[in-house]
Amino acid sequence: MKKIAMIASVITLLAPEIASCAQIILDGDCYENDGGGNVSVAPGAKAHSCPRSIVFMDGEVYEVRILIRANMPNGVESSLQSICIPCSIETIDRCCLEGYENLSIVAFESDSQLRTIKKFAFWDRHSLASICIPASVDRLGLKCFECCSKLGSVTFELGSQLTIMKQFALSGCRFLPSICVPASVERVGKECFFDCRSLSNLTFEPDSQLGTIEDYAFDRCELLESICVPASVETISEGCFRGCYSLSSLMFEPGSQVRLIGDYAFNCCSSLTSICIPSSVEVIG
Repeated sequence: MKKIAMIASVITLLAPEIASCAQIILDGDCYENDGGGNVSVAPGAKAHSCPRSIVFMDGEVYEVRILIRANMPNGVESSLQSICIPCSIETIDRCCLEGYENLSIVAFESDSQLRTIKKFAFWDRHSLASICIPASVDRLGLKCFECCSKLGSVTFELGSQLTIMKQFALSGCRFLPSICVPASVERVGKECFFDCRSLSNLTFEPDSQLGTIEDYAFDRCELLESICVPASVETISEGCFRGCYSLSSLMFEPGSQVRLIGDYAFNCCSSLTSICIPSSVEVIG
């Protein structure tokens, strides 16, 4: 009861400044209620796990569903080093971790309901060392992990529902040595892994549903040595593997459906001496 009373008093102080939602500060976290049943949280200063639900002034209990970016007091972002994201979170909003320079550990509660990691969500987080994407996530947004220069491990929970890895999602992650693309992924976006200079091991889960590898998706992955393209792939777009200087083995799974190999798809792959083009190919750029 004491905690609820304290929350109510904070709302009273902040409400005059907010037209469309109620806002509270609890344990250093900033919570907002949009009035439509959705509660968002912006993480505060300490290493912690945000609560799954919160009681607002109206006495109702709301699930915390969205991780957002909010203007926090000076120094708050820089002091946060780790966070455990509650299973109730469904969306990590755009730019929500901007300014959290020392954030090195991001964990998710079991049975996570997270669906979407929006654009720039973890952009330029140089301290982030590893992340395991919950199985419930179905899309990685534009530049969501771009330039995470110390990111050395990206894994996906078993049973991943990921379908889209959007443009530049992991570009500039120069410390990333390997990636296994989930079978559910249908599209790898433009420059998704551009300039991942340490990427030497690229694999695809069995029964891959991948249909399109977009322009320059693996451009300048200089240490990548071998690729086995899933049979489901129909389009290898322009410059897709350009600048993969160490690429010496390129194979296509039996039953390949590749129809288009775009312009400059294997440009500057100086170690690649031979390739067997599948009979399904109709256009070579």
